[in-house]
Amino acid sequence: MSTVASATDTNILYEPEKPREPVQQLGKDEFIQLLLVQMQYQDPLEPMDTNESIAQLAQFSALEQMMNVASMTEKQMAYDMVGSYATYSYDNEETGQTEWHTGKIEFVKTNGEEIMLGFSTGHEVPLANVEEVINGTDITGDSSAFDVIGQTVQATYESKNEEGTIEQQLIEGEVLEVILEDGDAYVIIGTGKESMKIPFEDVQNIVENPSITGREVTYKAKDENGKEIEVTGVVEYITITEEDTYVYVNEEFIDFKDLISVKNKTEKE
Repeated sequence: MSTVASATDTNILYEPEKPREPVQQLGKDEFIQLLLVQMQYQDPLEPMDTNESIAQLAQFSALEQMMNVASMTEKQMAYDMVGSYATYSYDNEETGQTEWHTGKIEFVKTNGEEIMLGFSTGHEVPLANVEEVINGTDITGDSSAFDVIGQTVQATYESKNEEGTIEQQLIEGEVLEVILEDGDAYVIIGTGKESMKIPFEDVQNIVENPSITGREVTYKAKDENGKEIEVTGVVEYITITEEDTYVYVNEEFIDFKDLISVKNKTEKE
């Protein structure tokens, strides 16, 4: 005799329907699809004005290009760190405490936009957790400050922010000259009013493949009438803090997010 399972039989499993997760952000592809649907169902007697949509699409394209440049630059910076020693923060899940360690960067992992660094200590941490980079093979106790003239270096630098607190920065730029004061050596990076004078002992390493220093960039700015324009110049150095990255070009600091393009410096004929 056949049996029929009751509605309360626990052996019958029902897989709940997975809730649909709505898209939280409107990307370029979604915007194009929306624009096509609007054009398909528009009133032919009163066609929509596409000028504003096209302008917004152009902004999406410019933003996407800028994000791609930033992502490639960040990844290249991570690859350049392999073999260097760095101090980093590590969130210990067992103790719930944030720890600081120093170790050698042995490898880089990338998964989409996420960049992870593998250390000789056995830790894998995000690139953003790196506090200081030291390449022991480049700068040694026997190195002379004069050896870095004309070289692109990375150095640590402390300054006060707008709130009056001490903020540590990572500076990358070409050493233009070395000056001596009371027996101490200082390297000069950058020209003009924001030229930096950094103690040689704070120089951490020589950069064989600079990320963006010395390259020609185009960025968004405003003229004296407040009109948005595009300006081109050569990056003299970059400064990186825990929250922001700025490039020093044309004797002013430009937010990295305002860059439109990056290319090798054009040689003058």
